Amino acid sequence: MRVQANNVVRFLLIGSSISMGGVAIWCMHFVGNRAVVLGHGEPELQIAYHAGFTALSFFLPILVLLPAFLAMDTQDRVRHVRVVLGGTLAGLAICGMHYVGQLGIDNHDCIFDVPYVIGSALIAIFASVGALTIFFLLRAAWTNSWWKRALCAFLLAGGVSGMHWLATVGTHYRLRGRKPSRVGDLTRKQTVVVVITLVCTNLLLVQTWSSVLQLALASPG
Repeated sequence: MRVQANNVVRFLLIGSSISMGGVAIWCMHFVGNRAVVLGHGEPELQIAYHAGFTALSFFLPILVLLPAFLAMDTQDRVRHVRVVLGGTLAGLAICGMHYVGQLGIDNHDCIFDVPYVIGSALIAIFASVGALTIFFLLRAAWTNSWWKRALCAFLLAGGVSGMHWLATVGTHYRLRGRKPSRVGDLTRKQTVVVVITLVCTNLLLVQTWSSVLQLALASPG
């Protein structure tokens, strides 16, 4: 039964890494970048993305967050050093996703101010360590406290958003070439609709997965 419980926790952590890295962080980045308006809003001067780097920026945080969450261990007693290590990896995943996503910009060269890079990394790391520390070290007392879990989620989301916007302030865009107008390009509103759809689908899948795992854990044998 103990082994089965640990397996359920591992599956939940894998799902969490996909949910946070592949949906929450990635979607927040590209919706946030839609708010960046260059050249007084001229369509041909707006940010365009390279498909390869964009795809890489989706999988990068998942691959880093997975060991970060697994570092929390599946035991009832979580060690502080594991939480700090996992939180640091999570912060680096958030920061790394942002800058890899920025490298995927096709029509501008991004110039990054080093102090802002350092500051954004520190925000992501401290927010991640703080949220994971509160959540994992106090999880035994939070079984039915949804608002405390929501508080951790808001802390982590604030760190992701804060890191993104600090990094954005420290980014300068130098035009490499005008983006040709294409009929297939997504507008800002269409991007938001796509992201909302992804988030809702993700929430449904995570809830379903969690319920199935909990039923498997509760079943005898």
